[in-house]
Amino acid sequence: MVGTLSLANIAAARESRDPQFITLFSQFCTQSDPEPTEPIRDGAFTFDKWLAYLKSWEFKRKSKAEQMAARVEKLKAVEAPDAEVPLPDRLKAHEIIDALWRSTHPLDRDALLRVIAEVPLVYGPWRALKKIFKEAEAKNDTEVYGALAARFDSGTSRGGGQVSGATLAYLSRRAWRYLRRVARQLPATYADVAVDVLIHYTDQTNWNGTWVLNHIFYHDGKNYGRGGFRLGYRSQPKPSDIKLRAYGDLWKRSPRPLFTLLERAQSDPVREFAAACLKADFKAVLRDVEAAWVVRLIGVPSVAVHEFVVWILQNVPKFEQGEFRALALHEPVLRLLESPSAEAAKYAAAYARTHARDLSVDALVKLFGSNHDAVRKLARDLLSERDPRKDVGL
Repeated sequence: MVGTLSLANIAAARESRDPQFITLFSQFCTQSDPEPTEPIRDGAFTFDKWLAYLKSWEFKRKSKAEQMAARVEKLKAVEAPDAEVPLPDRLKAHEIIDALWRSTHPLDRDALLRVIAEVPLVYGPWRALKKIFKEAEAKNDTEVYGALAARFDSGTSRGGGQVSGATLAYLSRRAWRYLRRVARQLPATYADVAVDVLIHYTDQTNWNGTWVLNHIFYHDGKNYGRGGFRLGYRSQPKPSDIKLRAYGDLWKRSPRPLFTLLERAQSDPVREFAAACLKADFKAVLRDVEAAWVVRLIGVPSVAVHEFVVWILQNVPKFEQGEFRALALHEPVLRLLESPSAEAAKYAAAYARTHARDLSVDALVKLFGSNHDAVRKLARDLLSERDPRKDVGL
């Protein structure tokens, strides 16, 4: 599909479950409008003129109620089927998002969450996202509400943003008020709702600029004002400083939300928070975790998660290194040789020296390219034990 995309193109991509739907939709929302077939009359009221009107002194002098009525009335005129200047298709993107929101199909729900995460915050999709944010709050649909709250709070508009920082700040504050209300009225659900927000932050988040996330992590430090958090640079707290977290006692009720957060989070600071909470509050529970869960964690390419795995392997008695093969942990632990964490790679290298000295030549040659000193030294030492002519060769 090339050239200018139409609303019908995007609707068809959604109906057919096109794997490129999100990419096409983002392109559709930011594409240039086609040239009008006829010149636009000078006095014609267009969408751009509606935007200019909202910034005019004529509009700003009105009362709040009058502004609301004028905004709705003039927008209806622009969107009317018989409008003098038809609305460009890209400004009808809200219809696609609204259809995803209304649908009960699980694939549409998944597509909606991906749209929330990736679509540019521009007119069109923004109209639907703002509306869904309010409706999800009213319905306590925390899966969608959490995705929107994290997106608005993350401080990024994914390019071409047309939503003001003040608007995003207002919505972020509203999201924290919702979390605070949940903690007071339904305390047993607070951790689950917080997890529904936290899993959507990515490593591209402007961490110091967040409001919801910094409250979850550092609220009890009281180091914030109306303008935001004052975290500083020299003494900046870390997500692992869980004594500063909001509603700390509510995180201690069950490890289940933290297990979910550790596996589903998309950013290392959030994973670091989950690991710190588990180590501090659920040591007894961690003594009974299954090896299969540890294997799943090793599959997460994360510094925080891999360092947590090493902590478990070193602190849970049943995970003796001599039993790793019987527990199906031998190969997963060796995969930590390629971990992004220097600590995890060092642990795996020490394990390999005792329990995996039979690593293949190909594997050892590959490990020579590691970023970690301990792994490169392991490869050199084990390879030097092989016969250069018979075992290594050119």
